[in-house]
Amino acid sequence: MSGSGPLIGGAEATVAALRDLGYEIPCYLMAVNNVHTSTGWPVIVTFRSLADGSDRIGIAQAEGELESAAKATLDALNRYLSVQTHLEP
Repeated sequence: MSGSGPLIGGAEATVAALRDLGYEIPCYLMAVNNVHTSTGWPVIVTFRSLADGSDRIGIAQAEGELESAAKATLDALNRYLSVQTHLEP
């Protein structure tokens, strides 16, 4: 996996929180990176599906890297999570 400190931490913490809320996340984190060519350095998060190997990619920009990584994680997973029935923990 590529990425560093707060970027990985933000993505992993978001996935852990979703799991704590009862969501199944059948993907693993592939990469978390800043986009160095853009003002504000947005974060791109890539997950790979355990089922079919397809990638889910999210991008977000916020005040800090940690928040950007968390929002990019939700962006990457939103289409999957929107069709999943929320389970009670």
